Amino acid sequence: DVSGTAYLSYGIADYTYPYNIKTGASQSSSSMDNIGFGANLSKTLGKHFNLNGGDDFSYLDRGKQGGGSESYGRHLLKVDLNGRF
Repeated sequence: DVSGTAYLSYGIADYTYPYNIKTGASQSSSSMDNIGFGANLSKTLGKHFNLNGGDDFSYLDRGKQGGGSESYGRHLLKVDLNGRF
């Protein structure tokens, strides 16, 4: 018996940097985009075991204070073997 799931997500967060006490000025605002997708599979192995595995990928793009941006992507691979007795 094999089953699977997949997902796709997108999110955006807008934020403002805190007030700067040293300069007495308000700080700029920025945003962060987050995109994610992944898939998982599950297989029943006999009467007592269940095997799960999948891959999740996330990509983040964040605006930096003063301009520009920084971004990165990451994979999360996972494998689980569960037993019930």
